[in-house]
Amino acid sequence: MLAATLTSAQTPVVLINASSSSPLDCVMSFAAELSQNGVPQVVVTPLPIPGSGKVLLSEFFFKGLSGGDQVTQAISTVRQAMVEHPQRPSATGPLDSWDWTLPMVFESKTYSPEAIVIEDQQPQLQDASGRARGIRQRIASRGPLRIDWSPRRVA
Repeated sequence: MLAATLTSAQTPVVLINASSSSPLDCVMSFAAELSQNGVPQVVVTPLPIPGSGKVLLSEFFFKGLSGGDQVTQAISTVRQAMVEHPQRPSATGPLDSWDWTLPMVFESKTYSPEAIVIEDQQPQLQDASGRARGIRQRIASRGPLRIDWSPRRVA
């Protein structure tokens, strides 16, 4: 039911971040079910990502999306940032974390990146062609174009 609602609303991406009380198999099957039922892309972290790892995920994921990256590229960038900054604070001091392995993307079989289209820019194109027509008319009204190809001395 949720997948149908998200699909009919043309929701391109769903982000699922597991909580500490979420069983791993439930999170993964939920993400897979959304994808199998037509949600184009489902980003999931099947286990909770603590503190600074969560900050890295949010920062790089949303920066990538707002910068025009594909979801898969944004998640790849997130994972790389997490690998490059492995230290996570803990009660016993900084610990190396393997949380970079957690973020993943499910894609629907029907998902096609070409299906995401930039909004129609037809009015702008008409304005541009109208301006070009006006420029051509002004040039034509000046008579034939004459170019002097003789060499000139440059000082």
